[in-house]
Amino acid sequence: MALFQRYLARVMSMSLTRFIKDLLRKPEAIPTPGAIFYNATVAKVLRKPETKIANDIVEKMGNGTILDFGSGTGYLSIEIARKAPGLQVYGIDLGRQMVKIARRHAKGVDNARFVFGNAAKLPFKDNSIDLVVSTGASHHWKEEN
Repeated sequence: MALFQRYLARVMSMSLTRFIKDLLRKPEAIPTPGAIFYNATVAKVLRKPETKIANDIVEKMGNGTILDFGSGTGYLSIEIARKAPGLQVYGIDLGRQMVKIARRHAKGVDNARFVFGNAAKLPFKDNSIDLVVSTGASHHWKEEN
């Protein structure tokens, strides 16, 4: 949780435009074999902290639109969407297999959608997102030398 809080503090201290430009510089995705391994192991380890994060978000937001950068196999986004039907939750990931797995997990959850793509090239109008969340993805973002 401390890592998420540090990350959130970092994101909150910079403009969304700068944050997106930073993402655009050097995106990195998990390839298909890694996505399958992630879904079978790592995603299960993250469930407890992501459930806590989902509960915190749902407690504070009853409706609106949430964007999950680096949504991976979709657990956090789906958990939020299930707990708060008034929220529209979008997940975006650079890993095609991650998105495929997330879509499979989200069957029957109408307010959760997953797209393949770079978070720096979003298909949303300005000021249309109420909350941006990202867990377990920042270590994939390459630092500029």
